[in-house]
Amino acid sequence: MKKSVEDSGMRHDFERARRGAVLPSPGKTRVTMFLDNDVLAQFRATATRNGRGYQTEINAFLRKALTGQAAPNTDAPAKATGGQRLVGVAGAAARRKTSKGE
Repeated sequence: MKKSVEDSGMRHDFERARRGAVLPSPGKTRVTMFLDNDVLAQFRATATRNGRGYQTEINAFLRKALTGQAAPNTDAPAKATGGQRLVGVAGAAARRKTSKGE
């Protein structure tokens, strides 16, 4: 059965259409996860300041944490984080090591 739609005299064929990303990105995997509202607000604020998407910001943060580099600046407005500064994964791991005397 052929799926098509006529719109203003133009015919659009949806025979091979599928849901999802238009073009899959090599080396990327789509994931779904739940984040705390304050964490997401902070990444969105940082992404806005840096002129890029919040998912790109999260990916860059995780990559830096995994490679052992210093965590990027995560200072967000106090309103977005309830007055608390969120600490990066790398920073939290370093504090655990020093508190254990390693």
